[in-house]
Amino acid sequence: MVECIRDVLAKAAGGMRVKDIMTAVQAAGYESGAKDFYNLVAAAVRGDGFEKLGRGVYRLKAAGEPAAGKKTRKGTKRTAKRRAAKKSQPAAKGAQTKAKAAPKAE
Repeated sequence: MVECIRDVLAKAAGGMRVKDIMTAVQAAGYESGAKDFYNLVAAAVRGDGFEKLGRGVYRLKAAGEPAAGKKTRKGTKRTAKRRAAKKSQPAAKGAQTKAKAAPKAE
């Protein structure tokens, strides 16, 4: 199936949506007994050799590009600003951390 997806994306000028890839693969003659063929195609294009251009849009990775390693989620600038602000704020009054809490004497 991955080879069929590669052939379909090689013929496409730009990226394709997963639904369009699925339709083109089936039109090319690939048959599957899967109940949800869309999810099979979506999982296949998340692998090596494919590049995500946008939400649900993929293309073949260029020949010179290195293989993808572990995929990580990128935070937005807004998230980074929140984290930085949170680190710079002093602890709330009355809040104690585990390291600062004194053991209680009985």
